[in-house]
Amino acid sequence: LSTRAEAEDPFAVLSLDLLLHEVAQSVKPSRVPVKVLASSPQPLVQRSPELLHALNNLLSNAVRHAGTEVSMETIVTPSEIRVAVLDDGFGFPPDLLPRLGEPMLGPARSKSDSTGLGIFIATTLIERTSGRLAFSNRPEGGARVEVRWPREAFEVIEPSGEKEF
Repeated sequence: LSTRAEAEDPFAVLSLDLLLHEVAQSVKPSRVPVKVLASSPQPLVQRSPELLHALNNLLSNAVRHAGTEVSMETIVTPSEIRVAVLDDGFGFPPDLLPRLGEPMLGPARSKSDSTGLGIFIATTLIERTSGRLAFSNRPEGGARVEVRWPREAFEVIEPSGEKEF
């Protein structure tokens, strides 16, 4: 990062769990609690408007359709960084699951059937960060949206402090 970029945004790089806490704060006050579940250590990631907006869209959708709670959890493997957004609502309509993330899902059947545009925008923005989304219904009820990034494309490796000239 350049000194200018750091001056413009002192939190341009932060741990994934802190980024998720920031997104959770952006939907407060919400009608249901939002939990952030993260194991240690958390990878460092680039904070960007696209990433914040995409995760906010996914979280806002989960909050809107949840029964009593929403959680965001991180899963970090040697090759991937994943964020799952989980709610305990009714889940996605089975007929829409294969088409989620497409540009238009057709006219809304009801006021609560408003996931199409927000999910499309989130999908587009996540893809710009090298990520992919997967949508499913949880066996115990509710929806699961999982974002997966290749670790080498998404994680920010901080320099050791030595500067080359």
